[in-house]
Amino acid sequence: MIVEIALGDDTPKRRRLVKFLLDDAPLVATDYVDIEVANAVGRAMRRGALSVGEAQRVSKLVAMLPMMRLPTRALSGRLVELMHNHSAYDSGYIAIAEALQAPLVTLDRGMAASPVATCPFVLV
Repeated sequence: MIVEIALGDDTPKRRRLVKFLLDDAPLVATDYVDIEVANAVGRAMRRGALSVGEAQRVSKLVAMLPMMRLPTRALSGRLVELMHNHSAYDSGYIAIAEALQAPLVTLDRGMAASPVATCPFVLV
């Protein structure tokens, strides 16, 4: 979702995401969210969709987001259980949402239809 906001065009979908992000609810992500965003920014740069300056601005913007980053290390057991149905990255987000008993906001319909996650999903 953060990559979509940072790199997306000005579309109704992106505006909904920004509105959601600016809501008063606290934002929580995994401790690797910044690396995930950096990876997407790097891909965009390599294919010529972003200049180095634009990539640096996106990276700074994401680093400044008022978002708590939580470590997944303590949730490794649940993370492994979830990996039967999800990527390791998605499993981390799901495990954190479950531990916090909080809804997981996603753009991913497949993740939101998880047969094993115990957290609620908000599909944006």
